[in-house]
Amino acid sequence: MDLSEFKAAQDQVEAHFAGSGVFASLVPVVLRMYCCARDLAQPRSSPTLGRLLMLCHREFLVAASQIQRGLPYDAAANTRRATEIARVALALKRDPENAHKWLHADVRQARWDARSAGNKPPRLPSVQFPEVDGDPLYASLKDYFGIYSDAYIHFTPEFLGIQQFPRYSRLCVSGPGRDRLRFWCIPHRNDRRRGWSLSGRGQSSPGQCANSISDGLCAGEVDLR
Repeated sequence: MDLSEFKAAQDQVEAHFAGSGVFASLVPVVLRMYCCARDLAQPRSSPTLGRLLMLCHREFLVAASQIQRGLPYDAAANTRRATEIARVALALKRDPENAHKWLHADVRQARWDARSAGNKPPRLPSVQFPEVDGDPLYASLKDYFGIYSDAYIHFTPEFLGIQQFPRYSRLCVSGPGRDRLRFWCIPHRNDRRRGWSLSGRGQSSPGQCANSISDGLCAGEVDLR
């Protein structure tokens, strides 16, 4: 499969997904919430918080577009980054001095200096916002940090476990079947139990891929032999 074939098949995936409830109902509602926040809250907030709001909006759109293309695993980094942005925004709203905690300017500069010198960068201490991390607005989201890293963002056994490598046997050929890789994960548009949500809820465990693939999208299966 070359790049043009990949893009053509991806267009089919995107069209297939466009009719799902997530993109017909949920996404427009979230977009309206962003517009409302921009119109009402942004003029009353600091420029920094306004910029963080716009960054969250962009990450949401990128993640939604990746999911609609049948690439939910690739949306994990954007989703986690949006959650991190929201955490920092909430911390700055509670106390503007939290900006210094987040910046760690001296340590970050030392890390870049060490890289330039070919040395191992010093460890970057974790940023703690006690007044935020226990807040109900954020507490329900922080559990996803480790899930996104372990299962979707890095190459881990969990990430490998959720990939789909269906096997088949060729006619008139003895021996083991050949491996294929399904490029896209596409739940049936009417199967709510298997639907990919933008929050990560409703999906199967990382060790399984519980998404049914449309028979008409076999262009996403390529031989690896």
